[in-house]
Amino acid sequence: LGEIHDLDLLARLSLPAGRKNGAYPSGGSASRDRGGALPALSRARVRWLRVLRRARDGRVRKLWRSLGGKASPVARWRALLPRGRALDRCGVARLEAWAFRVDPDVSHARHVARLSLALYDLLRRRGKLPFPASFRSRAILEAAALCHDCGSARSPAGHHKESFRLLRALPAPAEWPSREWLMCALVARYHRRSEPRGTHDGFRELGRDRREEVCWLAAILRLGDALDTLHDGAVTEVRLVSSPGGLVLRARGYRDDSSLAGRVEEKKRPLVRLLETSLRVKSGE
Repeated sequence: LGEIHDLDLLARLSLPAGRKNGAYPSGGSASRDRGGALPALSRARVRWLRVLRRARDGRVRKLWRSLGGKASPVARWRALLPRGRALDRCGVARLEAWAFRVDPDVSHARHVARLSLALYDLLRRRGKLPFPASFRSRAILEAAALCHDCGSARSPAGHHKESFRLLRALPAPAEWPSREWLMCALVARYHRRSEPRGTHDGFRELGRDRREEVCWLAAILRLGDALDTLHDGAVTEVRLVSSPGGLVLRARGYRDDSSLAGRVEEKKRPLVRLLETSLRVKSGE
């Protein structure tokens, strides 16, 4: 490629002043001036430019041959690009970097993401989630958790809606369909206040299955956010165990008589309705 550049530069330098367009002659023993607009080229100069053109064309053909096939540099470069889970991790990492600039408490967002993913994995292992298992649904939850408070700086009281608007305005991560990016913005929105409704902007654009998935992911994020209501990272680990009356979530660092107990009881309700069984949150000590 460097030699092609050098040959093009040499051809331009071989042209007389005032004739820098079209460095290589198209034909004829000499390039004649057909109207006086351009100076004519001598036969010697034309022959020299043809030598440069042949040398250039040969290198271009060689370059294209080297770029084809599975063993080519381009193919090897493409094989090293992230895809699948690795590509999703890159997308989530980019969102986390963006949230770092707009979220006033990034440590809280990261802690909520860890708790929410732990809850998701516990429910998935027990077969409680009705939608198919996929690394994308987990990535949607993680991205929404990392960005759920990103609207706080603009509108503290209604930051859930502002977070939704900010995320919708961002370009989707690589290979994320627009519907899944919309789901991420909706999950972030529904981490507090009103639950999903068919009349809400964005939510009404989704099909039935996607709506159900948003409801589950948002309910998980609500509980994960409630467990760190005080933004102190007190709850460090969660476990899900069965009991005669339903399920018990054992949370290390949680206190039944603490100020966050009432908040947890309130924000777990959507998940309890979806589970169709009781869910008690107890200390995991």
